[in-house]
Amino acid sequence: MLACHRAGKFCRTSLGEFMVQMLESFAQLERSMIRERSIAGQVAAYRAGARWGGEPLKLSDQDVRDMIELHASGWYTWRQLADIWGVSLNCVHRGRARLHAGPPHLVRLPPPILSKYL
Repeated sequence: MLACHRAGKFCRTSLGEFMVQMLESFAQLERSMIRERSIAGQVAAYRAGARWGGEPLKLSDQDVRDMIELHASGWYTWRQLADIWGVSLNCVHRGRARLHAGPPHLVRLPPPILSKYL
């Protein structure tokens, strides 16, 4: 219930309690409407291809393929390739693991809160 100590005796009357309950109902309605709009925006963003969480990939699949080809030529080490691309050695190894993992890394799962709206 809203803080009635400022309103004095008004909240102790039937009409006062009714008015406070009406204000609480409007506040709850407003909060529900904000939530609906937020979820609708998130669903639209998800359908448009937005990502949630994590950092964007620093190396594309094509970058990783190029690195593998250059490494296979015998002229470059993984460390040299990481320096050329301006990423860490771990980033190169994560990219290789992602590429060798196959298609499942392409499957986008919706954020859990949106799954019931999609």
